[in-house]
Amino acid sequence: MNTPLSLALAVTAASALHAAPILFDFGTADSPLHTGALRVTEKGGEHAAWEFSVPPAARAHPVQHDWTENTHTRRKDPPASYQTELTCDHIASDKPATLTLAVPSGAYRLILLCGRAGGRAEQVWDICAATEDGAGARATFAGPHELRALTLDAVTGTSGIRLDLTTRSRWVLNAVIAVPAAEWEAAQRDTVDPLLSDALLLPREVLASWKIVPRPDTAPEPVWSERQRQDGVAVYARPWCEPVWPDHKPRQHELDAPVRAFAAPGEYEPLTFTLHALRAVTNVEVRLSALVGTNGRERVELPAADIDLRAVRYMFVRPNYNAFNTAYRAPDVLMPWQPQPIPRGENLRLWLTVRVGHGQPAGLYHGRATVTADHTVLEVPLTLRVLPITLLKDRSLVYGQYYRHPLPNSARAPDAFSRAWWQRKAEAEHMDMREHGMNTVVLGLGGWLKDGRWQFMFDTLQRNLDLARDVGFDKPFVCSFPCSALYRKHMNNADMGSHLSQIKMPPDAFFDELTWMVQTIDAEARR
Repeated sequence: MNTPLSLALAVTAASALHAAPILFDFGTADSPLHTGALRVTEKGGEHAAWEFSVPPAARAHPVQHDWTENTHTRRKDPPASYQTELTCDHIASDKPATLTLAVPSGAYRLILLCGRAGGRAEQVWDICAATEDGAGARATFAGPHELRALTLDAVTGTSGIRLDLTTRSRWVLNAVIAVPAAEWEAAQRDTVDPLLSDALLLPREVLASWKIVPRPDTAPEPVWSERQRQDGVAVYARPWCEPVWPDHKPRQHELDAPVRAFAAPGEYEPLTFTLHALRAVTNVEVRLSALVGTNGRERVELPAADIDLRAVRYMFVRPNYNAFNTAYRAPDVLMPWQPQPIPRGENLRLWLTVRVGHGQPAGLYHGRATVTADHTVLEVPLTLRVLPITLLKDRSLVYGQYYRHPLPNSARAPDAFSRAWWQRKAEAEHMDMREHGMNTVVLGLGGWLKDGRWQFMFDTLQRNLDLARDVGFDKPFVCSFPCSALYRKHMNNADMGSHLSQIKMPPDAFFDELTWMVQTIDAEARR
């Protein structure tokens, strides 16, 4: 562990040697080091020191960009995740630790890269980083390949920047980029964004082989009003079921169009509108009012707290799961709202989900979204019609989906927090499926061979069925069982191939054993 004197000398050295930004690369003593970065191991480094009760551990993975043969699909697959010199190694622990970084005095913006740690799929990583002056950032994610970039502001103390790292399971730290606050804008453009693109999208030498093909915009540019030009932002509305591409222009009739929806009691419906930036907007904030209506006798409302505000996140996607080296940006997920910028010429779509409770009086409800784009304030009217009817479900329909179940990960998870996280994930996803109208789900019955006989995981299947029944799934369940393993047993370990592309007629013994498996499963179901 470094002494205060050695860190004080390191701060002096850092002042002389390093302009913004300063990169700290965490890993083992001999793992790949990013050019110009300062190495930090589990023992610290020339410009970093640890304080801990239990030493953290360092680990490194190879930087692997080669594709490998997949005998199942008969194609080559890329690496599960592309490592860089900053992400291929890390420090991790399940105990708290304090990290001191020797940097010149002043105010900084820190970017922490956390994740890509390898290991078990069931491990849930949980990182909380906090500075001496109370700033903090947190991330929770699962598995060996996820990576998060945390941003927080910090001010140096007597020895530099102190970061307290805590966790409810295990924390992981790959790199820290420290940028003096006064130099952030230039450093973000020239250094930070390229490094984050390497880590979070693709390394630049790999990305060079990809072609980014934006979706064509066939609509003519609308005639902007003088007010829109002055504001630098235009508001437009499009039906929720039509996509808004990141850099497409609004159609003329969509500008300042009413934002409205209708719903019956017991339903939830989206109100959605989009901001198109005629200039670069550095920060957008949104505040919602209640939706207020009158039913002829009294004032009624839907509280703002019952409106879930989210933003559509654009992500790079491939045309299909077999296509590589071509991508485009597409509207993908609804992210919980947080203030954010809009690049010039791009869109930010706001998505307001309104829940109408049973017993809500029918009528028109009016409210507004107050949008602050830098110094421009826009009032966006919102209208919801609550219908005087209640919709009935067609109980004869069977509606479900394929599903990768989280509960097996809960059973195999290495710590209590990870087990509870997977359990909550399963419960939340089942509730979400039910709220989308589903009443069944595709399940799987695991099994393995022991002494020539099949052993089935009936207890695990029962746990999955209990969860499905608890949320209201009341239809029959489609359930897979280990046919592929049985095929390999009788076909000298041959694979059926993707979509049965390599299947051949197995011997009669295969079908005899398959019949026995079905009879065994059926007998257990009747118990």
